[in-house]
Amino acid sequence: MQHNEVMTRSVSWIREHFGEITDLRGTEAKVIWVTVYRAMEVGLEVEAGGGTQKLLKDRLLNQGKLGLRLEEASIKLNFLLTMIPTIRESRNIVDSAILVETLKYGILDVTDKSVLRRAVERMFAKVDPMYAQPIPGALYDRPARKS
Repeated sequence: MQHNEVMTRSVSWIREHFGEITDLRGTEAKVIWVTVYRAMEVGLEVEAGGGTQKLLKDRLLNQGKLGLRLEEASIKLNFLLTMIPTIRESRNIVDSAILVETLKYGILDVTDKSVLRRAVERMFAKVDPMYAQPIPGALYDRPARKS
């Protein structure tokens, strides 16, 4: 998969759905970036392979792992679409923690766990290596206005 195409689509999707992200905390912006980037990777992989034909072939030959990755990516994007407006509206640190702990650390039942238990799980969580990289400047540059 071409990094530039994934990056371009990711930046475009973020701008279209969230506008400017300069009002969000760094961790929130990073979670948005990594989640969208990974989702676009999967989507472009499916698209490059012929869409539904690729998914059918994967289901027959690879136990549907690509289809599961696509479904997971879709769920994560929908979660972002729900949580980001809530975070922007409330500015509540708890909403932000739910977003970060769910998407970055994979703690799916975050609201059912104590602060201590979540801290322990964060220590042992396998975090995507993209979190160590900076967010692309393209997300902070204002897009050119159409004349």
